[in-house]
Amino acid sequence: MADRKNIFLIGRREGDEDQLTEMLAFLWQEHPDLVETWLASLGFTWEPGVWEIETQLVLPSGKRPDIAVTTPAGRTLVESKLGSGFGDTQVSDYLDYLEEREGERALILLTQRPESVPPDLEVRALESGVTLISTRWNEMASRIADPGDETLAGDFLQLLIREGLVKPEPFVDDDWRVWNKGYKVLLRVDALLDELDPHMRRLDPSLKRRGSPGLTKQWIYKVWRGDSFEVGLGLGAAGGHTPSEPNIFAFVGNPSAARDQAITAVGARSEKPNEWRHDAETEEWYGLLYDWPCIARDAADVLLGESFEDQVHEAAAFARNAVAYFRSRGYLPNKSPR
Repeated sequence: MADRKNIFLIGRREGDEDQLTEMLAFLWQEHPDLVETWLASLGFTWEPGVWEIETQLVLPSGKRPDIAVTTPAGRTLVESKLGSGFGDTQVSDYLDYLEEREGERALILLTQRPESVPPDLEVRALESGVTLISTRWNEMASRIADPGDETLAGDFLQLLIREGLVKPEPFVDDDWRVWNKGYKVLLRVDALLDELDPHMRRLDPSLKRRGSPGLTKQWIYKVWRGDSFEVGLGLGAAGGHTPSEPNIFAFVGNPSAARDQAITAVGARSEKPNEWRHDAETEEWYGLLYDWPCIARDAADVLLGESFEDQVHEAAAFARNAVAYFRSRGYLPNKSPR
């Protein structure tokens, strides 16, 4: 089953709340038993029935809950959040709607982070007979499938795992040793990027390293800015749209170019500007890193040298090739590298 495709990972825009809930709704439509299992885990005792899953329900207030689950017994609204909390009137608007309906009524707030419902809204829901529950994505993940299941539910769980929406395992002794090793690797990555200064100046004498390194839990990169363009190089422990293995990526910026030119430079479509493209021949990925045209590849396929110095030269060559590529695409000024 090595060639099995995970439809949830293909084209996933990480952090897109609407897309994630559309995917969840699709999973529930295909496997209604997962809805029953999840609701039962939250304490619901509704009789099983024919489930109708909606993702485009518009309330009289104009609000759009992420998912509406309807059965002959009643209706449940599910509102998902991956980032910031709920708007000032969002929960209240949903209660307004549910209070006007007959049968069993519930509002489930499904969040990535811990969220608390204002006490006055909890009291209001209780008095009006609406079940109000705040729960977490990581609790749902444990009700979907087991890791490694080669099923549609297992595929969705893999998506949640990749985006950190599952409950973490408790720390064990080996975790602290691995973390320490990772810190030492990060120091070496930082040293490699520092060694690139003279190589970048050969691309253009005006290029100088600017600002602090870009650092997240996923990657570290540094940027060199010149008179007419900028170039960055980084290494990532894991990718989002780029390779899922540890990777190397190079990106360029042209302050005179419009975003549409950056989209064209990476071969993306204007209707899907954040979609990454893979070239099977070169084993490279092309896409936008924020608004910068970027090329990425598995680090193990690029940094092959036996010495640290060799790998510095290989990293520099990767950045140089990226600059040449985006210059050939008409994104960068037509100036021959030195």
